[in-house]
Amino acid sequence: MTKWLLIVVAILGAQSCDRPWDGPTVPDGSRSLHLTLITALGPEGTGPNVIASTSLAQLRSQVISTALSGPVRSMNTLCKTYPALPDPCWDHQVDRPGRLYLAVITFDPPCGNAVKEASAISGHTLYFIRWVSNPRGGCSGAQGGARWRLFSAPRSDLPSSGTLTVRLQQQGKAQGQIESQAQLT
Repeated sequence: MTKWLLIVVAILGAQSCDRPWDGPTVPDGSRSLHLTLITALGPEGTGPNVIASTSLAQLRSQVISTALSGPVRSMNTLCKTYPALPDPCWDHQVDRPGRLYLAVITFDPPCGNAVKEASAISGHTLYFIRWVSNPRGGCSGAQGGARWRLFSAPRSDLPSSGTLTVRLQQQGKAQGQIESQAQLT
């Protein structure tokens, strides 16, 4: 009896562990897209969400508008600078022509889960895929505040014109999908 109990416990334990090759799955027919992380220290807000634009000023405006509609209700609080956060509203970032800017906000998992991210493009759809593993070790259950992260991609890697659908896909323990659109002109 003890032998069978150990086998059942081992099988259940193996199911909750992730294999080393587990991670984000890109949609069939898509190709990998390299996004450059500009900064991970953006405004606080509520997530998950994704916003994209070919104009950094327009993207910044949309992110701040979204953040101000959440728990942070004033520009002073939202864009206050701290030594560790010298540019929380991306005011010192330079708008470079020929780039698509992507702002992503997600929560860090509370239980020491591993997180892997990937990005891909298929036609007029850009995928930002975030995979969250099963919990590792103890779980405090507490979840910290979320911050917007700013990425960019060269326009040469994207369709030349039209509407680009930007899809934040959450896989693994975090499931869900959020979309926005950007005009490529």
